[in-house]
Amino acid sequence: MITNLFYGHCAFTAHFGSALFVILMAQVENRTVSILLLCALMGCQAAAITGVQANFVDLAPNFSGPVFSIGNFISATTGLFGPIMVGFIVTEAVSAWKDPYNTFMSGYFRH
Repeated sequence: MITNLFYGHCAFTAHFGSALFVILMAQVENRTVSILLLCALMGCQAAAITGVQANFVDLAPNFSGPVFSIGNFISATTGLFGPIMVGFIVTEAVSAWKDPYNTFMSGYFRH
């Protein structure tokens, strides 16, 4: 029971905390503040290691390697197609970054 509560708290921090920082990044035009918010976002993502990635071992202890590799493959495809999508959306204007940030933030709320 305590383990599930801990995993749930870590997953909540990883996803909703990160979504909060992405929302704030979309509103800020100062580069220094934007970098600090990005660092805080990555700090929240550290909670995903204990909250989300530990589920692979819980779901299939004997096949955690293959299940983990399939999950990483699906996650890595966003790293491939994400910059391509942002390249089509973003122009030179700073306000053009709000659309990719909002799209990125909506991915956190799908969990």
